[in-house]
Amino acid sequence: MSWYKDTYNFRTPITLDCSDVGSATHDFEIKIPVDWDYFWDNIRSDFKDVVVTDQTSKVVDFQRKDGESYANKTLRLELDAVITPNPVTSGGSGTMLQYFLYFGNPAESVDSEGSFSIGSPRQGAVELGAAFARIVAPFNIRPSVNQPQTTFIKTSTEEIDVFFSVAALLAPRTAQYQKRMNFEAIEKIEVRSFDKDGTNDNGRFKLSLTRFMQSVVKVRAKGGSAGADYALSLLITTTQSQVYDIRCIISVRDLLPD
Repeated sequence: MSWYKDTYNFRTPITLDCSDVGSATHDFEIKIPVDWDYFWDNIRSDFKDVVVTDQTSKVVDFQRKDGESYANKTLRLELDAVITPNPVTSGGSGTMLQYFLYFGNPAESVDSEGSFSIGSPRQGAVELGAAFARIVAPFNIRPSVNQPQTTFIKTSTEEIDVFFSVAALLAPRTAQYQKRMNFEAIEKIEVRSFDKDGTNDNGRFKLSLTRFMQSVVKVRAKGGSAGADYALSLLITTTQSQVYDIRCIISVRDLLPD
């Protein structure tokens, strides 16, 4: 699978924050941004054409939180018993799962909403920002160098967003399905930061601020010791069980006068 139904016009990724948890089941809550005109201008007022799916576009158990209002542009979606996986690598601080929000089907007559009870939900997020400036493109054929070719400079006190372009890594279909050519998607990601000895330090990034975007993953880099360089790594597992490791260099420089 790759697209839920051909009658749905839009799909956007959802980030499920599984940081600091191992393999288990957790409930999630996703707040739809009030300032997302693209969404609010293209849905039914009864929310029947708002659907949550997993990475393979299979509908998951979701419900709308009580009291939501189309007129007031308030909508929170609750997910029941999502399986949160262990990291692929040891020493990680957790994973981030990608789900999808489908919307935009004026003729939808079926309400896919479920009914269940949840407690202490973890957070999911829809990212409205666009990639800019610090963009890392994967190298399909790597030259014979011993480190990533993309370098970004920051001070030790700065926190910066780095955008990893992932579209070129995901396989398309040979023929359409549901009028789309999408075949492969991202299942989950891990973020790591290595020093020159290959030691990972979770203090050099904020995993909870990692976000899936359209064809891009946003990672927040922070900290680091002045004068040192670090490899910022995005470890991707796809729905076809491929594993990619995209890296760039974060060069920490606290500039001072001579």
